[in-house]
Amino acid sequence: MKYKFEIYKSTEIIFKSTRNLDFGKNTVFVIDRNIYNLNSYLEKHSDYALIIDSKEKNKNYQSLSEILDFFLENKVNRSFNIVVIGGGVLSDFVAFATSIFMRGCNLFLIPTTLLAMVDAGLGGKTAIHFNGKKNILGSFYPASKVFIDFSFLKTLPNKEIENGWSEIIKIALIS
Repeated sequence: MKYKFEIYKSTEIIFKSTRNLDFGKNTVFVIDRNIYNLNSYLEKHSDYALIIDSKEKNKNYQSLSEILDFFLENKVNRSFNIVVIGGGVLSDFVAFATSIFMRGCNLFLIPTTLLAMVDAGLGGKTAIHFNGKKNILGSFYPASKVFIDFSFLKTLPNKEIENGWSEIIKIALIS
C-alpha cells in the first residue's frame, strides 16, 4: 500500500517489510544501535553504516558532526540515498544532517517505533539541541520515502506502544 504525504515536497509512504529491500549502490545507512543489535539482517549494510546510540542527550552538535564526517568519509553526494533506521530522535537529527549536507540529499526513513511511524516520519521537522536549548537548530526537510515495517513494533515495550497510541489519538482529535 502506498500513500503520498505532501508539505514542501512529496513523501511516499510505503507499508512493507524492509528485510529484503535494496536501496541501490549509492546508499549509506544510519542505524540505531539497539535496532542494529536486535535485527541481524541489518549486518548486510554494516560496511556503509554508522551505528549510533539514539538517545535524546545525543541529539547535539557533536553527533551532527559525527554524521557529517561519516558522509564525507563515504563520499556521499546528492545522488546518494541516506537511509535512517530508528526512532524519532534518530530520524530528527539525521534528517537535519541530511538537509544541510550538500544542501540536501535523498532521505529515506524507516521508523522503528509507533510514535516515529506516526509523527517523526511525517512532516519533515528536523532539529538538534544547541547550547542547552532543545531543538533550537532545525529545518523542514521531508523524507523522499518513509517505509513502515510493523515488524519493528514486536520488540517494543508496552510504554512505547502507549506513547504511539497517544500520538495517534491526538492527531485524530486535532483532525
